[in-house]
Amino acid sequence: MHFNDLKRRIPALLDSGVSIELVSAPGRGKSEFVRDTIAALSKRDGKQWGFATCFLATMTPSDLMGYMVPGMRDGVKVSEFTMPPWMLTVDGKRVDQFERGILFLDEFGQGEADVKRASAELLLNRQLGPWKLPDGWSVIAATNRAKDRSGVTKSFDFVINRRAEINITDDLQSWEDWAFSHGVDPTVITFANQNPQIVFSDGVPDKQGPWCTPRSLVMADQTEENVGIDDDLHLFAGVIGPRRHHIDVGLDLHDIVKDGVEILTLVDKQVDDGASRALQSEGAIGLVITDRDRRLRADLDLVALVLDLTFVVGV
Repeated sequence: MHFNDLKRRIPALLDSGVSIELVSAPGRGKSEFVRDTIAALSKRDGKQWGFATCFLATMTPSDLMGYMVPGMRDGVKVSEFTMPPWMLTVDGKRVDQFERGILFLDEFGQGEADVKRASAELLLNRQLGPWKLPDGWSVIAATNRAKDRSGVTKSFDFVINRRAEINITDDLQSWEDWAFSHGVDPTVITFANQNPQIVFSDGVPDKQGPWCTPRSLVMADQTEENVGIDDDLHLFAGVIGPRRHHIDVGLDLHDIVKDGVEILTLVDKQVDDGASRALQSEGAIGLVITDRDRRLRADLDLVALVLDLTFVVGV
């Protein structure tokens, strides 16, 4: 299931009370999807949904259950559990202060075996020991596939049987919709459109090291935005991997734009979303750039091959 389809279905899935586990290759945007779901449902309902999250790869069973400390009950010494972190939202409020909410178990597959076993009751009944999520709360877990070399540990059938597994399929349109709504540079989006085999490559590289995914492509854009790829190509390569020379050309265009070179297009015109997208795509794919102050250091043939851009240099 791709993200756009899941976005339409997620309200009903959450209303069902069945916990969900999202499974995909690394860097596809599962965590972003869950955060965006909180924002969308809060807007829909006119009231804030609660959001609590746990990074299971770093947790122990005691972190989930709470730590046992001495207490008193009816004059008798007893052992009691401290409140576990998932009973507090990301902004430090108790989960019972929200009518609806999501507990997000991130990197679920990377959790230790004992942590997964401890979470089984949380997935099925939204409860663990004395601690229980309020009615109206849902649990979403996220993981990678075992073949992704991402530290996914053994799965247990009794845990698998307590949640709905949704495999996220790569979908360029879903990512493009997300990228436009989150302000990703149109040039970067165009690169993804023209090179999906690079951005959405199946699996991980044969040799370990940085590689291009939707997540690392956005990180590369952020690196260029704040550091500048001309300052340190090795740093840029550390984000995007061995295909950096292809993506470098696309982001160099963004660098030129920031330098104030005249662009014969209305990319930044404020219009409705549909028209804005059309202008941005047209601007990123068919830019005609007049470079009066400097020569492009990029190979123009490579530019034409990778991004199908047309440059008029030295006019």
